[in-house]
Formats: sequence, structure tokens, C-alpha cells
Amino acid sequence: MKNLKQISVRIDPVTLQKIDDFCKKHYYWKRNRVINCILGAVVDAMDGATLYDMVRYTRDFHDKPKGTFIIPKNDIL
Repeated sequence: MKNLKQISVRIDPVTLQKIDDFCKKHYYWKRNRVINCILGAVVDAMDGATLYDMVRYTRDFHDKPKGTFIIPKNDIL
């Protein structure tokens, strides 16, 4: 496994609850791993403009966003 860096972040309660709900359904994955994988997929797959839009997004002012993430078939282990 790669060397991981430990940092402290603040996550809003709605997002954290959604992550915890995911972890309850997939009990073999820990919260830290889920967060790290989601962040890795986002920064690897999205271009700068999309990342910027994601940073600007807030539930208070925007409708629910839509997104797609696909792992190409030739990249499956």
C-alpha cells in the first residue's frame, strides 16, 4: 500500500452521513478508505473546470448535481 498522509478535514454532517450510510452497506470498507477513493477518482478523472465547479457547489444554493464516473473496461484488474 502507498504511504498515506494523515490530515484533518471538516466534513458537513449531510455528506458524512451519506459516507457512513455507504459504509454500513459495505461493512468491509472503512470510512477513511471510502473518502480517499472518492477523492482520488475525482481528482484523477475530472478536468480543471469540472473540479472548479465541484468546489463552487453547495447544497444551499444549487440543485442536485449530476455526474458520471466510468472505469474503462481495459483498466479493470
